[in-house]
Order: sequence, then structure tokens, then C-alpha cells
Amino acid sequence: MRNTIFYKSVIGSIAVGLCLSGCANTEKGNGGNVFSGVTDMFETSTSTTTAPAWANEPLITAGECNSFTMDNVSSFISTYDSQPMGPKDSAELAGQKAMDKYTLAAVLVNRAQLCMAQALDLKGTIETLEKEREILLSGTSLSKEEIEKHREYSAQASAEVKKFTSEIDTIEPEKRESLTLGIATFLTGSYTTVRVTDAVQTYIQRTSDDVSSSAKLAQSQNTVQSWLAAGQSIFSKASGGGTVIYNIASGMTDHVMSLYDTGNYFMEFAKSQDLNLPADATSGFLSESDWGTEETL
Repeated sequence: MRNTIFYKSVIGSIAVGLCLSGCANTEKGNGGNVFSGVTDMFETSTSTTTAPAWANEPLITAGECNSFTMDNVSSFISTYDSQPMGPKDSAELAGQKAMDKYTLAAVLVNRAQLCMAQALDLKGTIETLEKEREILLSGTSLSKEEIEKHREYSAQASAEVKKFTSEIDTIEPEKRESLTLGIATFLTGSYTTVRVTDAVQTYIQRTSDDVSSSAKLAQSQNTVQSWLAAGQSIFSKASGGGTVIYNIASGMTDHVMSLYDTGNYFMEFAKSQDLNLPADATSGFLSESDWGTEETL
């Protein structure tokens, strides 16, 4: 229950972040139309065909897991996850930064799952993950449908890896290194996914106070109900299809819960098999072990 509470608050805070990313940058320059910036994001929410900056990195393109280490993973994150949101960002730029962080995290999870599927020789799972990777490499911004599909592939792969490993008594020596690296990378990618919420929350904290009353009430009450009510109020006044940030937020509850539960399972599995997970990989994930508190927004 506590985990579910937090996951729902994730959606609420991202939804309000979308409002503020638009409102703060448009309210004073659009005749008082506080939803103009939100509408802008609705209109710029389509997927793109330009490949992400990291698309050709060896960490992503390498066929086998023995070609990289956790140091490479850390370097990859520090290189490409370096653009915090700021109060002067336009609605479009704020959305793109959130998308950049989200796809970066998603491709790390995908890389991790591929490592595990390859080590376990799960050919069907590998094919599923390669389809997901094609989506993640297809552009710098994903549509709502693409986000939903990549999450579907990811959840399917996790379920298949969990089912197979639950039936293993002992891991063969030659598979231990790839599984260890795969689990460690999965934990890192999952933690980075949750940090998307931090990026939006930081933007909220730095934006103008001159925003909708429902958003200000949500900030003051800081409850699941107030965040969701604010999101409902904000989006009932917007028009168009989806938005960049809202596309990410849609279905985020189930996606993050799946990552969290799967990460916990993998840590237990590693312990049962005496796999030595790097401390750096587990510390971030474990720092979010109480993801269920309402205060953790």
C-alpha cells in the first residue's frame, strides 16, 4: 500500500510539473492565459525520428555484456544525464529534458535485461527486448503509444527472466558475470527512472508562485489526493492530444512498481546465488527502499 501511494504521487507531481512548466513561462506574456504553455506542450508532443545522442555508444550497441563494466554505466549516465531543469526553461524544453532522462533510464534497463536474457539463452525474450530497443533508439522523443509499447516489452521480459531464474538451483560459472552485471545495471536504470520525478519536482520548486490555485493547494497539502486533483483540474482545461511529460506520467505507476518489485526480486536472487553486486549499483536503489511514503515526491 505504501509503495502504491508513492507511485500515484509520482503521476500527480509530474502532472503539476507540466502545468508549471507551461504556466510559469507563459502566464505573464499571454494575456493571463495560464494554460497557453500547457497547450504548447500538447502541440509539440509527437515522436521524433532523430536518434538520441547516446544511440551509438558501445554500451548500447555491444552485442555481449562482457564488453562493458559498471564503470562504463556510471560514465554513460554522467555524460548524458547532465541537464537539470531550470525555471527559465520553456515548456517544450522542460518536456524534452524529462524525456531525455526517461529514455536514458529505459535504455539502461533494456541493456540490463538483454544481458540477463543472453546469459540465460532466452531467445524469445531477446527478440522482445530488441524490439523495445528499436523503439528507444527511434527518436529523441517518444509518443504515448511508443512509451506504452516499450513498457509492455520491458514488463514481459522481466516476467520471463524472473520465471526462468526462479526455477534455477545453481548458476553455471560462465553465466555468473553476465547475470551480475545485468542485475546491477537493472538496479541503476530503475533508480534513474525514479529520478525523472526529481527532475520535474525540482522544476516545480523553482518556478513562479503565480500558478493555478489547484497547483498551489497541491504543493501546500502534499497529499496524493491534492496532486491528482490538481492534475485533473489542469488537464481538464487543456486541449489536444498528449503531452511530453504527461505521456511519461501516464502508466508510470505500474511501470515504476514493476521495476521496483523486479529489482527487489533480482537482489534476492543474487543473494541466493552468492552473486556479489557492486555497492554503487545497490546503494541508489536501496536509498529508495521506502518509495511508498507520501513525503517522497
